[in-house]
Amino acid sequence: TPVTYTVQLFALSKPVDLSYFRNLDGISVHLDADNLFKYTWGCVNTLAEAQNLKNQAKSRGYRDVIIRRRAIVPEYTVQVMAGKAPVNFRYFSKLDRLNVSLGKDGYNRYFIGEYADINDARNELSRLKEMGYPGAFIKKL
Repeated sequence: TPVTYTVQLFALSKPVDLSYFRNLDGISVHLDADNLFKYTWGCVNTLAEAQNLKNQAKSRGYRDVIIRRRAIVPEYTVQVMAGKAPVNFRYFSKLDRLNVSLGKDGYNRYFIGEYADINDARNELSRLKEMGYPGAFIKKL
């Protein structure tokens, strides 16, 4: 089974604004099942690349960096919304494992799930629209 790797910078009980990570592009945060906000950086295909990311993060002052193995090679996600101003996580209280990423353009993008199969992404999109997120759409990664 193909895998990917990411580096986890923090796991916090309260969220911090993504602008805290000015020196890193492509930070993602998700609220995990353990009610911790997990901040990750990068998505690479080899353990060696992940070790390089980990070393880069440490050189930029992040101390407790760990490598996380992911059992999926993500092709798709479902974006729920985007905006310049951060949205309170309570707005998304019906969702589990919400991710947010701050883009180089200054937009916070809120998305859920990573899918290798387009049909899984379509099923999630239908579920989100039924839950009251009409602007959700599938995004190719």
